[in-house]
Amino acid sequence: MHPEVVTINENASVQDAAKLLMTHYIRHLPVSDEFDRVIGMVSARTVMDALGRFYVSERRPHRIQYILNTSGPNGYWQTR
Repeated sequence: MHPEVVTINENASVQDAAKLLMTHYIRHLPVSDEFDRVIGMVSARTVMDALGRFYVSERRPHRIQYILNTSGPNGYWQTR
């Protein structure tokens, strides 16, 4: 395990989440709010699915908050 936890802010882009997941070789990423409280968790699969969906629709990827609000129970958990 890593002594330092890698997290992402809820307002970060889905692309930023993908970069963190690949850079740190991790499959799950805790999502924090502006007060550094963990509000959820996204998986690599959920992030990649979101990137693919936006690529096909030619829309820019949304923020991480979009994934927390629209994913099914297998792709995330949310504390609020």
